[in-house]
Amino acid sequence: MSTMCICGSLLPAQRCCDPILHGEQEASTALALMRSRYAAFAKGNVRYLHETYVSEWREENPFEKFNKDFQLVNWQELEIVGVYEGGAQHDTGEVEFVAHYEHRGAALSLHERSTFRKENGFWRYIGATFTS
Repeated sequence: MSTMCICGSLLPAQRCCDPILHGEQEASTALALMRSRYAAFAKGNVRYLHETYVSEWREENPFEKFNKDFQLVNWQELEIVGVYEGGAQHDTGEVEFVAHYEHRGAALSLHERSTFRKENGFWRYIGATFTS
Protein backbone atom coordinates (compact mmCIF):
# COMPACT_ATOMS: atom_id res chain seq x y z
CA MET A 1 0.00 0.00 0.00
CA SER A 2 1.46 3.35 -1.00
CA THR A 3 1.16 6.44 1.13
CA MET A 4 0.50 9.86 -0.30
CA CYS A 5 3.41 12.26 -0.34
CA ILE A 6 3.50 14.67 2.57
CA CYS A 7 4.09 17.59 0.15
CA GLY A 8 0.42 17.68 -0.86
CA SER A 9 0.95 16.74 -4.52
CA LEU A 10 -1.65 13.94 -4.26
CA LEU A 11 0.96 11.53 -5.66
CA PRO A 12 2.32 8.47 -3.87
CA ALA A 13 5.49 9.37 -1.96
CA GLN A 14 7.56 6.86 -3.94
CA ARG A 15 6.60 8.65 -7.18
CA CYS A 16 7.03 12.15 -5.75
CA CYS A 17 9.50 13.35 -3.11
CA ASP A 18 10.98 10.10 -1.78
CA PRO A 19 13.30 9.43 -4.77
CA ILE A 20 14.54 13.03 -4.57
CA LEU A 21 15.10 12.89 -0.81
CA HIS A 22 16.96 9.58 -1.14
CA GLY A 23 19.27 10.92 -3.87
CA GLU A 24 17.84 8.63 -6.56
CA GLN A 25 16.87 11.58 -8.77
CA GLU A 26 17.13 15.36 -8.82
CA ALA A 27 14.20 17.77 -8.68
CA SER A 28 13.31 18.60 -12.28
CA THR A 29 11.63 21.94 -11.52
CA ALA A 30 11.67 24.67 -8.88
CA LEU A 31 8.27 23.40 -7.70
CA ALA A 32 9.61 19.86 -7.31
CA LEU A 33 12.51 21.22 -5.25
CA MET A 34 10.10 23.30 -3.15
CA ARG A 35 7.92 20.26 -2.48
CA SER A 36 10.91 18.05 -1.65
CA ARG A 37 12.29 20.70 0.72
CA TYR A 38 8.94 20.85 2.50
CA ALA A 39 8.98 17.04 2.79
CA ALA A 40 12.53 17.24 4.17
CA PHE A 41 11.40 19.78 6.79
CA ALA A 42 8.47 17.54 7.73
CA LYS A 43 10.69 14.46 8.00
CA GLY A 44 13.62 16.21 9.71
CA ASN A 45 16.02 15.58 6.80
CA VAL A 46 18.43 18.38 7.70
CA ARG A 47 21.21 17.14 5.41
CA TYR A 48 18.98 17.40 2.31
CA LEU A 49 17.85 20.90 3.27
CA HIS A 50 21.45 22.05 3.65
CA GLU A 51 22.55 20.45 0.37
CA THR A 52 19.78 22.10 -1.63
CA TYR A 53 20.77 25.67 -0.75
CA VAL A 54 22.84 27.60 -3.31
CA SER A 55 26.60 27.12 -2.97
CA GLU A 56 27.41 30.58 -1.56
CA TRP A 57 24.89 30.07 1.26
CA ARG A 58 26.36 26.65 2.11
CA GLU A 59 29.86 28.15 2.24
CA GLU A 60 28.70 30.74 4.78
CA ASN A 61 26.62 28.25 6.78
CA PRO A 62 28.46 24.98 7.49
CA PHE A 63 26.28 21.92 8.02
CA GLU A 64 27.24 21.60 11.69
CA LYS A 65 25.93 25.10 12.45
CA PHE A 66 22.80 24.61 10.35
CA ASN A 67 22.08 21.27 12.00
CA LYS A 68 22.52 22.76 15.48
CA ASP A 69 20.17 25.66 14.68
CA PHE A 70 17.53 23.47 13.02
CA GLN A 71 14.36 23.33 15.05
CA LEU A 72 11.97 20.53 14.25
CA VAL A 73 8.32 21.50 14.22
CA ASN A 74 5.26 19.45 13.34
CA TRP A 75 4.54 20.35 9.71
CA GLN A 76 0.86 19.87 8.86
CA GLU A 77 0.15 20.92 5.28
CA LEU A 78 1.66 22.66 2.26
CA GLU A 79 -0.45 24.91 0.02
CA ILE A 80 1.08 26.06 -3.27
CA VAL A 81 -0.18 29.58 -4.04
CA GLY A 82 1.68 30.19 -7.30
CA VAL A 83 4.59 29.08 -9.47
CA TYR A 84 6.53 31.63 -11.51
CA GLU A 85 8.79 30.08 -14.14
CA GLY A 86 11.04 27.40 -12.62
CA GLY A 87 10.28 24.80 -15.27
CA ALA A 88 12.79 22.38 -16.76
CA GLN A 89 13.53 24.93 -19.51
CA HIS A 90 14.20 27.81 -17.06
CA ASP A 91 17.27 28.77 -15.03
CA THR A 92 15.39 30.57 -12.26
CA GLY A 93 11.98 30.32 -10.66
CA GLU A 94 9.81 31.28 -7.73
CA VAL A 95 7.25 29.34 -5.74
CA GLU A 96 4.80 31.03 -3.41
CA PHE A 97 3.36 28.83 -0.68
CA VAL A 98 1.77 28.67 2.73
CA ALA A 99 3.08 25.98 5.09
CA HIS A 100 0.95 25.17 8.12
CA TYR A 101 2.66 23.79 11.20
CA GLU A 102 2.42 23.33 14.93
CA HIS A 103 5.07 24.65 17.30
CA ARG A 104 4.83 24.28 21.07
CA GLY A 105 1.10 23.63 20.81
CA ALA A 106 0.34 26.66 18.65
CA ALA A 107 -1.06 26.33 15.12
CA LEU A 108 0.97 28.61 12.86
CA SER A 109 1.46 29.35 9.16
CA LEU A 110 4.43 30.48 7.11
CA HIS A 111 3.62 32.39 3.90
CA GLU A 112 6.70 32.60 1.72
CA ARG A 113 7.77 33.31 -1.85
CA SER A 114 10.88 31.22 -2.42
CA THR A 115 13.44 31.85 -5.14
CA PHE A 116 15.40 29.13 -6.89
CA ARG A 117 18.11 28.85 -9.54
CA LYS A 118 19.91 26.11 -11.36
CA GLU A 119 23.54 25.42 -10.40
CA ASN A 120 25.37 23.02 -12.69
CA GLY A 121 21.99 21.88 -14.00
CA PHE A 122 20.45 21.23 -10.55
CA TRP A 123 17.76 23.30 -8.87
CA ARG A 124 18.87 25.01 -5.64
CA TYR A 125 17.09 27.19 -3.08
CA ILE A 126 18.30 30.81 -2.85
CA GLY A 127 16.08 32.36 -0.21
CA ALA A 128 12.67 33.81 0.43
CA THR A 129 10.51 36.83 0.84
CA PHE A 130 8.04 36.41 3.66
CA THR A 131 4.52 37.80 3.38
CA SER A 132 1.93 38.37 6.04
